[in-house]
Amino acid sequence: MASAHDGNNGQQSLAEKVEQLLSRDGKFHFGRNYTGFSQNDADQVVSLNKYFRGELAKAPVSTIDERGCLRDDLAPAAWLKYFQSHVLPTLNRFNLPSE
Repeated sequence: MASAHDGNNGQQSLAEKVEQLLSRDGKFHFGRNYTGFSQNDADQVVSLNKYFRGELAKAPVSTIDERGCLRDDLAPAAWLKYFQSHVLPTLNRFNLPSE
């Protein structure tokens, strides 16, 4: 698997930041379920959206509002802000992503 730093000049990638946010016990990793680490942050937005739309669909309630926040046209910093405020609480509430 590619490093989370690949293509980001040694800086923490967007996907790595998301991994840290999801790390409830310090051990969460996307593993084989997410393959966009080697992409630049703008491309990672699209890959992360696809991944999290699928995860949110597993929730036992409607997550249409949360999925609407996963916009492909957002800059990485704005995407992360929306993710933290609108998507992450729902993921945590339903213990997602599932393995």
